[in-house]
Amino acid sequence: MSGREARPDLQEFPLIWLSGTNCDGCSIKALGDTTAGGLEALLTGAVEGLPRVRLHHALLSPESGDAFTDIMLRAGRGELEPFGLINEGAVPTEPESGFYSGLGDVDGSPGGLGRWLDILAPRARFVIAWGDCAVWGGPHSLEPNPTGATGTEMHLGTEFRSAGGLPVINCPGCAAPTVLNGLLVQLLQWHLEVGPAPRLDRDNRPEAYSGPWEGAFVAWKG
Repeated sequence: MSGREARPDLQEFPLIWLSGTNCDGCSIKALGDTTAGGLEALLTGAVEGLPRVRLHHALLSPESGDAFTDIMLRAGRGELEPFGLINEGAVPTEPESGFYSGLGDVDGSPGGLGRWLDILAPRARFVIAWGDCAVWGGPHSLEPNPTGATGTEMHLGTEFRSAGGLPVINCPGCAAPTVLNGLLVQLLQWHLEVGPAPRLDRDNRPEAYSGPWEGAFVAWKG
């Protein structure tokens, strides 16, 4: 069912922002980008023809504690669809060496980033890996890599497709370039069937922003 057929009166679009092993620099970069009115334009519903984006970000949301993780659990149960998902940060994969990047609990167990990705990514209309850490693991994935840090696509698998049929959209860089606002507008237009899906290059980076990827790379591709 298309976005328009499913929600002809869509007034609000939830956007869940996960944060793994990282410095939060990509969040700061996104907040400081004023392109086309910046994220503020999307969050206030000021972009004509698009629903207001409701951002669920652990550092920025008014909800906290169980109220915040309940939103994510609802999304994982299919009660918040449609929604988008952004991951900022490397994904730790070595639980035997410790516990990292936890957020709340899932079924009585600590909710690590990898667990949340497994729960949320298949139900999200799109999944964006935002910044080097989220794309390929960043410096956290370099030897000796005690946490087993890796990238979003590496964790989910190269065959992964979102609920909207898209692979993980990689936006590498430290911090990622100023492409997020334009990419989100394009993805929302695609969801509403008033525009095409973003064209991606062989590394699943948006082709519309070819210039910013100079010097930014995906270090692993299966």
